[in-house]
This record gives sequence, C-alpha cells and structure tokens, in this order.
Amino acid sequence: EENDQIKNSIFFSKYNLTNDKKIILYPGRLTAWKGQIEFLDILQSLDLNNIICYFIGDDKNGKYRLRLEKEIFKRNLNLNCKIYGHISNEDMKLMYKCSDLIISAPLQPEGFCRIISEGLAMKKIVLCYNYGGSKEQISGLNDFYGIEPLSKNQMIDKINIALNMSKNTKENMGETARIHILRNFSKKNMLEKYFKFYQNINL
Repeated sequence: EENDQIKNSIFFSKYNLTNDKKIILYPGRLTAWKGQIEFLDILQSLDLNNIICYFIGDDKNGKYRLRLEKEIFKRNLNLNCKIYGHISNEDMKLMYKCSDLIISAPLQPEGFCRIISEGLAMKKIVLCYNYGGSKEQISGLNDFYGIEPLSKNQMIDKINIALNMSKNTKENMGETARIHILRNFSKKNMLEKYFKFYQNINL
C-alpha cells in the first residue's frame, strides 16, 4: 500500500495531475477522425475553473498534434488541456484510475474501441457516441453512457451531470459496468466466441 502511494505520488508529478480539478480523460490516437479538436468546442461550454482534460494516445501524426496544440492555444484552453503521446500500459491504468470521466467521441463509428471496455472495467463513467463498437459494448447498461452520435449539446449536458454525480451513484454504476464487461468482453470470452463462431462455419 505504501509503495502504491509513492508510485501514485510520482505519477501525479510526472503528468502534472491535480487534485483540485475534475479530470476528463480523452484516450485515443491523435488523428482527425478521433474528434479531439471537435471536443474542444464542448470543453469551451463547460465550467473551465473546475476541469482539466488529458488527451492521451499515439501521436505519430505530428501534423495533427501540432494542429491540436494550436487550436488549444487559439481557444485559450492551454490551462485546461494537456497532450501526452503514447504512455506505458501501467501509466495508462493509473490514468484511468485518476480520471473522473472518460470520453470517446470519434467522428465516425469504430470497429470496437477498447477504450470503452477498459474504462468501464475500471468502474469509471464513460461517455461515448452510440454507434459502432461502442454501441455494442454499452448495450444492456444504463442509457446514460450513450450519446446521440455527434450531438454536442447532449455531450455537454451529460458531462455536467457525470461530474456532479454522487460517489454512491458512480460506485453502483461502476460495479454493474465492470461485471457486464468481464462477462461479455474479456479477452478470454471474446476469443472463445470467435473460436465457436469459426467452428460453426460450414466450409
């Protein structure tokens, strides 16, 4: 436990994390269709005194990263947005753990989007556009997780609700979500389903 506290302290320092603001995590490769720049419009409609957003993901697309950085400064969001490229799996787990809210808002449907399952398995509130693989993963869970695709107003409303949820509500939703993900989207279960699917194909 003491080692965990030390590790978390080092982690907080490494990524300039703060305890006095709500942390919104936007994981995903830095590329145009992932919707980071469009999400800045949503951030501008929130209480910026209380929020910091971390964009984390592969940043090999240097041109897009530069564009995102310019947009952040242009909108005077530099105190509310931090960009980090690829980080280790261990650091990513801690980043999920520290976040108050996880966002997935790509501009087009994704095949699976493991961010959804990872976030829900960590018992976090995840808001995502309700299409593609995201829709499948939240099916059967609380309707709160799903956002009408590309609806900025609905995203803004639900972010405000999520950031003000009681600890008890978040814990109850988190427990249910984790069970749902482990039951339906663990690597073991998905591999078994794929194997059974191919076994049943008539060649």
